[in-house]
Amino acid sequence: PFTFRPGGSQGPQGLPGDPFNTKWGLGDTIFAQYFTANGSDDKLLWGIGETWMFPTATEGELGTGKTSVGPAALRVYMGEKWIMGGNMQQWWSIGGADSKPRDSLMDIQMPFRYRLNPMTSLGLAPNIQWDQVTGKWTVPLGFGFDSTTKSTGGQPLRYGAELYYYASHRENEFDPEWHFRMFFVPIIPSPECAKNAIFGGGNKCRNNRSCRCHRCR
Repeated sequence: PFTFRPGGSQGPQGLPGDPFNTKWGLGDTIFAQYFTANGSDDKLLWGIGETWMFPTATEGELGTGKTSVGPAALRVYMGEKWIMGGNMQQWWSIGGADSKPRDSLMDIQMPFRYRLNPMTSLGLAPNIQWDQVTGKWTVPLGFGFDSTTKSTGGQPLRYGAELYYYASHRENEFDPEWHFRMFFVPIIPSPECAKNAIFGGGNKCRNNRSCRCHRCR
């Protein structure tokens, strides 16, 4: 989840009248698309592409109010025991509510996990965020776990929980100090057309009936 201060890239608005008031709803929607030439057996993955942020928040305090776009890039090592790397996304606002200031935001997710088994891992995946308009950094430090199981109907489901402390916490700006999150992510199988690489690489030919490469069809 993206957790920039309410209203997007703008300075502190002062303490709320009721600091214990809560807001429930949906935040902005982020869509990222990557192009890569990784093979199915590669452990060091990379990708470059674009990322979009759409103002779908149901409450003004839960989103930026802007449509934003920018570049995205990732580099991740997926070993048998360790998962580590980085995923960078940068957004610049191109439209949206005139009452909201322009956005220039960066998010860098840095997973670092140890696999207890093929289904379960321990570690962290903090989202380090930089608001380039205000110069504000958000740096969470913490720990958590994730695992994969099958839900009703046999659909794979990834779930987990993480607890973070914000090293960039400033009490005079009413910044968050702690963050606890739980996530449930359904895993949707890739279509057959996505299993063959466009720029080379991709699944290696196994020369049997289950292989879908152009040489075995």
